Amino acid sequence: MTRAATATVGERCPQCSTATVAAAGSDVPWCPGCEFGLDTYDPSTAPWRGTRWLSRWGYRRAFHLDDELRSQLVVDPSSAALRRSGETALMAVSALITIVSLACFVGVVLVWSRTDWVPPAKFFASVGLVLLGIWTRPRFGRLPRSLKKVPADQAPALRGLIREVASAVGTSEPDVLVLLADEVNMAVTRVGVRGRSVLVIGIPLWLLLTPEMRVAVLAHELGHLNNRDPLRATLTRPATAIFASAVDWTGGHNPWRRLGDRLDRADDDSFATMLFRLLLAAVNTIFASVQLAIDAVAAPDHRRAEYAADLASREAAGSTATIAALDRLTFLDDLVKALVHDVVTKAPTDWVTLAERRQAALQDQLLVRRQASRRGSDLWATHPPNGCRAALIEALPVVPGTVPVDPEHGARVDAELRHWYASTHREILGARDFLG
Repeated sequence: MTRAATATVGERCPQCSTATVAAAGSDVPWCPGCEFGLDTYDPSTAPWRGTRWLSRWGYRRAFHLDDELRSQLVVDPSSAALRRSGETALMAVSALITIVSLACFVGVVLVWSRTDWVPPAKFFASVGLVLLGIWTRPRFGRLPRSLKKVPADQAPALRGLIREVASAVGTSEPDVLVLLADEVNMAVTRVGVRGRSVLVIGIPLWLLLTPEMRVAVLAHELGHLNNRDPLRATLTRPATAIFASAVDWTGGHNPWRRLGDRLDRADDDSFATMLFRLLLAAVNTIFASVQLAIDAVAAPDHRRAEYAADLASREAAGSTATIAALDRLTFLDDLVKALVHDVVTKAPTDWVTLAERRQAALQDQLLVRRQASRRGSDLWATHPPNGCRAALIEALPVVPGTVPVDPEHGARVDAELRHWYASTHREILGARDFLG
């Protein structure tokens, strides 16, 4: 999400004398005219990564990485589909981790069949090997049981649109379709040993998009399938997930901050308990550092994958629709707030009109909002800032897109999804009552 930016009174850019701006709640300005100071680290907007030095380094590295990738792709858009060295390295690490997992279970058999150890020693060695084997096991992913798949005989008009967009980007229709009433998001993934492809559509986001934007966002997500990004994510998951799980097991993120809070509250913990917490925080920090290093290796490839999916969206939906969809996402925070405010009087089919009017009222802030999206840049984020993504599409020649938008077909999609629309309406009404 993009934080709002407002003018900073009394300051002028030293290079072009344009009035500077800053993100809401921040005192670190930049120039919207020449972007002087935009690459300055702002701790109030950049993600926290344990230390100020690491957070600043991650911000600056990501900022310049986005500039490099965008410059490269403007010259040669086809380079977005090149194989990625970071993911290749992580696949090799994942293969090694998988071998270690298998070796652990083989080791249990050998401990009991080929050693002369006393039974207690065999028992503890076996427990250790089993725990290590479970920790390093391959993770294929699975859909949470709470998610309900759309049966194959339901939503034929929506499935027809998905097939058309999938064909335009060069892939097949996803194996599984999931609609969510409470998610402002859209995503694709692969789950299970068979690697079934899954398309997840958050109905709140769907209802805030015009028909052209829906095609653009669908093309982006299905572009990931065509580029085999979910498959690569599965193949690299042992390397990317193993230390993330270890961080969770040892207390999650920011253990030192929590430890300091306990000391400030003067909890009656014994010396042994405090020593244990101190050691756990140290171990957690080691795991977190390794995980950050792994994510740093993967980050350039993740960003390239998102730009490649945007280019697929441009080809299928056209430049105008792709840029409009990205800008809609840039204003998404404000649109969701407007929706929550007016949800009592607005039916789901009116939400896109509500979004259009709210965005039109904020349109004069578009340039600054795009720039502000970069202030939240981070090396370990999987998505580049929306401002960079829109700038890439704008820098390329305008193309019309290959998927036509048929209003009658769109009306059929809305008609067959009315049950999900009603569920989404109830969800947001309930959330509004809870928050209000």
